[in-house]
Amino acid sequence: MSELQYYEFAAVDGPISDEGLRYARACSSRAEVSPFRWRNVYHFGSFHGSVDTLLQHYDAHFYIANLGSVRLALALPQGCLKPEAIESYLHGGEGYEDTLTTKQVGNRHIVWWERNEEGGWWQSKTIEVRQARLDREAKAAAEKRKLEEEARQRHLTSVLQRADSIWASLDGPMAEKIASAYDRVAAQLTELRDAYEQVGERVRFQEKLALFRERYARRSAMMRRIERL
Repeated sequence: MSELQYYEFAAVDGPISDEGLRYARACSSRAEVSPFRWRNVYHFGSFHGSVDTLLQHYDAHFYIANLGSVRLALALPQGCLKPEAIESYLHGGEGYEDTLTTKQVGNRHIVWWERNEEGGWWQSKTIEVRQARLDREAKAAAEKRKLEEEARQRHLTSVLQRADSIWASLDGPMAEKIASAYDRVAAQLTELRDAYEQVGERVRFQEKLALFRERYARRSAMMRRIERL
């Protein structure tokens, strides 16, 4: 039994009969069941019905397990498929594939495609698809970071260009002597620090910050906000 199994049956030519629907519902209490579809995922249990019986009602069946099994079955009305149309793909035929078989179930001709490679192609493909998705996400994240960094650099360049006016404007909110004003000033000083550092002028910033601290040394609430600058 595989750790994860997915079963699906579908009606293509029309809804299945009431008899078929009763049987379909009896196969599982957790499956999604309708006259057009039967679908369920098993994580620990397994399918307890009969695939052959359900294919006397539904027209197609798909199954996949995470350990390497996959199958597709098409239930065709008897006489619908000419033997010569598929013979070359069956055992002994020119286009022989050991994954393709046929069987008669009631008045239906079932064509099966099945592959079982435990730990093989399915796991490899799953890993491949997952890695491709992770690579795309990593690339998108890197591109997003790059754009954000470029936008930040442009913003800081603008801040530096306006540095003198920003320094001069700090006296206004400082005069308000309230916490929200101090928060705005601390945010502006942080922006100024980053702008000066971007062009390698941290010393110049510290000189100007020293003057600001000297001017407002008695504002302890403000000093606490910028003690790490």
